Amino acid sequence: MAEIIMPKMGDAMTEGKVVRWYKKAGDVVKKGEPVLEIETDKVNLDLEADQEGTLGDVAAEAGKMVEGSGVLATLLGPGEEGRPKKGGAAGPPAGATPSECGEVSGPPPPATVPGRWAGAMPQAASSISAPSGSGR
Repeated sequence: MAEIIMPKMGDAMTEGKVVRWYKKAGDVVKKGEPVLEIETDKVNLDLEADQEGTLGDVAAEAGKMVEGSGVLATLLGPGEEGRPKKGGAAGPPAGATPSECGEVSGPPPPATVPGRWAGAMPQAASSISAPSGSGR
């Protein structure tokens, strides 16, 4: 079983949108054949099958946002059955509580500052003097 994933079209891309499916679950797909259309912040494109098989379960319906590298569907070989792994459509499952999604309530932890700036304290502008001999 192979997975059809949302391609990352660059380092800044975090998610993409499924525009439409050309195939539905159970359809036979040939290598190089367009399976679905996706939309990113910069481009719309058709995703082609990279191998032959049968389109298995679809994890992201048309109109859904999917994380970069998230699973869109499965592509099954002869005699295979399967469901896509977690990581398809972006967002928590319907009715999920924050604790079920791994979300933590409360303020975020304080930021840490590495290196020599860790102990630095803000100073009033009047207490800062110019370096000697600079003439400026």
